[in-house]
Amino acid sequence: EVIQQSSFLTSNSHLLIALSGALIDAAGDGLVAIDSQGRIVVFNPAAGKIFGLDPEQMVGQGLERLFPPGASVSHQRMLEAYFAGHGAGVMGSKVRAEGYHSSGHPVPIEISLTAATVGSERLALASIRDISDSVRAEEQRLQLTEQLSQASKMEALVTMAAGITHDFNKSLGAVETLTTSLLEDLGREHIASRRLQQILQATLRAGHL
Repeated sequence: EVIQQSSFLTSNSHLLIALSGALIDAAGDGLVAIDSQGRIVVFNPAAGKIFGLDPEQMVGQGLERLFPPGASVSHQRMLEAYFAGHGAGVMGSKVRAEGYHSSGHPVPIEISLTAATVGSERLALASIRDISDSVRAEEQRLQLTEQLSQASKMEALVTMAAGITHDFNKSLGAVETLTTSLLEDLGREHIASRRLQQILQATLRAGHL
């Protein structure tokens, strides 16, 4: 049975290669494979759409066209560490990064890294997803949360102001009642009546603010 499977794989290797290529091209996520020299050996159409690049032209290129100026250096070092046998820990992990579209604008991306060996060649495989929509949704959620927080603070301020106004009006009412009573008791000819009249007028004006 093992011999039959080996014979099938040998005789149909071209079919398997074609099938693998078709699956890579049909993938919804961007698929990029990098060899030990840091060169791109696979760059599928989905990756081309994310970065605005021609997949065929990217084969043999480095990573510098996929990231903002300077950012590709850290990614290149990570790959060098992996191929040197020191960076296996990053494989199987997901990282968020900022990609670079050929038109000049940044693209938020999520990268899943996987190690692979094809024949004697070690490769680093990156599955790349454009997360612009989810980042935008998160920003909108945070903005809405901030707006709700501000609205809650404003409501609390209005409630507090209403309470202060209520207490202030009660105090004004007490002053008005007391002043009016004193005026009635002392009469308008009393030496203090003029001052009491001024207090009463000021109290009435304050009550209309």
